[in-house]
Amino acid sequence: MAVTKPVHEVKDQLSRVIAEVEETGEEVHITRHGRVVAHLVPPPSSGVVLGVGERTGVSAPDLDELRWSADELDGIVDGAVEPS
Repeated sequence: MAVTKPVHEVKDQLSRVIAEVEETGEEVHITRHGRVVAHLVPPPSSGVVLGVGERTGVSAPDLDELRWSADELDGIVDGAVEPS
C-alpha cells in the first residue's frame, strides 16, 4: 500500500519521510496540486547474492548469462574448475 504526501510536506520533512519508507517499506506518492508527480520507493530487496570468483555478487540479469551444467557448478563450488 502506498502513502500519499504533498510535495511541501516531503520537502520540509524529507529525512523523516525517508526514514518511514525505510522502516515500513511502503512507497510514498508525492503530489503537487493533488496530482502525483513522483514516487519515493524503497530499494529492491537484494535477494540471493552469489560469490563467483572475484565477483562479489551476481544480479538477477547476470544469472541468465551463467549457464553451467551441474558438473561444472560442482567443480566451481569445490574450487576444481575456474568459471568461464
